[in-house]
Amino acid sequence: MPLIAQLQRHARKILLGPTDLPLTVDVPLQIPQTETRVWLHGLGEPRDVTSRHSIACISPFLVCIGFESGEFVSGPRMLGKRLSLKFCRNTLERELLAEIGLEFASMPDTKDRVFSLFRAVNCRNYCLSPARLLAHDLFNIHGNRKTRKSTGQNVSTLEMRCNAAIFICPRPVVLVSVVDGDRGNIFPMNLFGTLGENCLGFALNSSRTAAPLASRVRRVALSSIPYRQIAAARELRKNHRQTSIRWEELPFPTQGSKTFRIPVPEFALRVCELNIEDQWPLGSHTFFLARIAGEEILSNDSAFYMINGQYASLMQNVSVSTSEPVPAR
Repeated sequence: MPLIAQLQRHARKILLGPTDLPLTVDVPLQIPQTETRVWLHGLGEPRDVTSRHSIACISPFLVCIGFESGEFVSGPRMLGKRLSLKFCRNTLERELLAEIGLEFASMPDTKDRVFSLFRAVNCRNYCLSPARLLAHDLFNIHGNRKTRKSTGQNVSTLEMRCNAAIFICPRPVVLVSVVDGDRGNIFPMNLFGTLGENCLGFALNSSRTAAPLASRVRRVALSSIPYRQIAAARELRKNHRQTSIRWEELPFPTQGSKTFRIPVPEFALRVCELNIEDQWPLGSHTFFLARIAGEEILSNDSAFYMINGQYASLMQNVSVSTSEPVPAR
């Protein structure tokens, strides 16, 4: 190992100590996760939006929140409001772990649901001391420079902080299956969330082939991954850049989904089939709004989740893998 690399590794050990973990790490959790809750503050009484929010874009950092049909929520009402997403332990004390300050960005034009996009304006992480967080920021900025050279994408310090904070709420990793005639693809994804009333949102990198494929076909199947199948998910990362794959060459057998007959892994814990209704190019990612056409629960085994590495060091009774995370974005 070159001397510079050795010095950098030594510096990380000194400055980060036991918190020297990746931005996200792998954990096995039951579906749905019960580790943390997400609360929206600033519109009257705090709203529990754990199952009603989705990451919409990384750069700029945008979150989509779905509101109940009977709630009076409008764009003009939210203009100028100081809003925040607060990430808390799922306990009676609701220990605050992080918060992301938000401002209203837009209200997508949809038929019968109220969805709003919010832009991040600040971020606070309470999992670590300010000194530790500053050290993490410095190393993340250095890593982002190297990533920018290879991908051309520039993520700001605020966006990196928000991306880390929002993963304090564990995010499941799924395999997305798409079929377009005699062509098709399957790839991992973790930027998605339910938005209420059979709706789900997900974000795909705008510069990769997966986004236009999903946009064209408008039907996808999401398969929850058993924790023991992490290696299989990692092997499919390259498919984000593929226009098509050969199903028979996959390292696992597949079967047709119940409604659309799209190939999905036989090991899938759950299969959720979606009709894509709307999409919006937002920056680094394209955000898709979909309605659930069918859902099948096949097993209750522990699923593959990813969680903030800084918070993972505080978790108890949870096995944590520090292997290279799946870049399922």
